[in-house]
Amino acid sequence: MHPYLNYYFSALTKYQVHAPFVYEFLSDIFEDDRFYHYMGFTENYRRNLLASGDKILVNQQSKTIKQLVQNLSIKPSVGEVLFKTVHKYKPATLLELGDSLGIAALYQATPDPAVPLIALVPDKTLANTTNNYFKRLGTRNIQLIAGNITKTLPVALQQLNIVDHLFFNGFWGKAATLSYFETCLRQMPSNGVFIFRAPYTSKETQAFWETAKKHEKVRLSIDIYDLGFLFFRVEQKQVAHYQIIESWKKPWAIF
Repeated sequence: MHPYLNYYFSALTKYQVHAPFVYEFLSDIFEDDRFYHYMGFTENYRRNLLASGDKILVNQQSKTIKQLVQNLSIKPSVGEVLFKTVHKYKPATLLELGDSLGIAALYQATPDPAVPLIALVPDKTLANTTNNYFKRLGTRNIQLIAGNITKTLPVALQQLNIVDHLFFNGFWGKAATLSYFETCLRQMPSNGVFIFRAPYTSKETQAFWETAKKHEKVRLSIDIYDLGFLFFRVEQKQVAHYQIIESWKKPWAIF
């Protein structure tokens, strides 16, 4: 069976959730239909990229900016969830592993321009190109660090001191991604949230997600299919895992 069908039949709607913290997350983030100015700002940036005819060399292959945006960037709906997560929980620092031309970074950095975001971009050409775009936008709280994440992650962690909001915007194999996860956990406060993009992309990403959920520090996971959230709330004594779907996709599931 396709992973989405398994998810669909297993997932609850917010009306079937009774845990206050989870219900608040669903109401204020996942199913919040408010539109913020900076969401439009980021989508205007996306439109400008899609209209670009420029080409750059990424992984020794010539790619148009349009191709990179279409194939690698997050969807608007995913960006809105990231924006609202930052807006609600107000982290002190933001860290992103992997990025494509900065759309995800903008969604996370714009709720509060005073909060620093570091994005680790493996490809140097992509990082330089994105940096140039950010200079034109006047974005000042985003720092891109180019290079192999194994080498750049310790640099970022030393700068940030704590990691209370982490977005895995990529996958580097189960072993490597778990290593990055474990490394970041050392500087994660109990109110932190780790977010994983597209946990159902492949069998390996699914295996990684299941392993990460079972980590001894994880107290709560929320799976919305396109994103997986891990919370480390020490005040939550009982570990819980939720698969959640939008209420309109299961209109009968209100009990």
